[in-house]
Amino acid sequence: MGAAARRSRRPRHLRCGRFKDALQTDAHRQARCRSTAALRPSRDRQLPSAHRAHLHGLQLGYESPQLTEEVAIVFNTLTGLAGYPGLKKLMVAPFDMHSRLIQLIERERDNARAGKPARIVAKLNALVDQEMIEKLYEASTSDVTIDLVVRGICCLRPKIPGLSENIRVISIVGRFLEHSRIYYFENAGDPLVYLSSADWMPRNFFRRIEVAFPIETPALRDQIVNDVIPTVLHDRVKARELQPDGTYRRLKPEGPEPSRQAQWQFREVSRERTKKLTGSKKKARADKLIPISVVNEDSIPAARSPENP
Repeated sequence: MGAAARRSRRPRHLRCGRFKDALQTDAHRQARCRSTAALRPSRDRQLPSAHRAHLHGLQLGYESPQLTEEVAIVFNTLTGLAGYPGLKKLMVAPFDMHSRLIQLIERERDNARAGKPARIVAKLNALVDQEMIEKLYEASTSDVTIDLVVRGICCLRPKIPGLSENIRVISIVGRFLEHSRIYYFENAGDPLVYLSSADWMPRNFFRRIEVAFPIETPALRDQIVNDVIPTVLHDRVKARELQPDGTYRRLKPEGPEPSRQAQWQFREVSRERTKKLTGSKKKARADKLIPISVVNEDSIPAARSPENP
């Protein structure tokens, strides 16, 4: 490569000889990159411990051969080995999750109109999808009781007469980052419970791979319905209720109602189960580190030499 070609590749301020300006510009650019890198965590860079989020999710042992087969089909779809055939158990975005959730909401609406038990509970991080919000409004006007636990942004307005008076929205922000998604549908007395990775947003429904799976084991389903959901809905420490005007009001115990905190209760239950599994008494350490004592040189007898016995 000739000298002219090398010169042409240089920035204009270098070719013109303005080295001082060039050094200042490069220093400014490096400082800007360092500042943005400090705010942008990546796979190679983790946030300091003070800024790391402790996630609060659900762990359940679950076994279902049919569900396992459908999970394999989802992975085959992702790898391009097969098209999406439609599944019975799993709801998968961006294929059919949105439409099937709409159908479940419409069924609750129809059950309420027919005088059957109807209720919807959804625990999410965000509620933005317009069609989903409109269907929830329809269900509310048909006397479906709807409880929404939306940690972040919520574009639905609750408690508006004639539109959303049967909808209640709360947000829980505590020590742990709320991360679980739960969908509950009363289904005329035969509840359907789904756990999912998806929030109710267009990006989750149409631009991401998301999965929702049913909890069909009676013991696990009863645990979520009778323990997890009521504990979350009765939080009176970290919960805030969304008002019709878009503001939030912090919930407090009323009268003799105890001051319950959902995350604290779940943490205590987890600790008690851990104690039962590992034993309440701490095991004594089998080995102990014994410190090495330093011996003074004066206390060591001088070695006898062959010449001086």
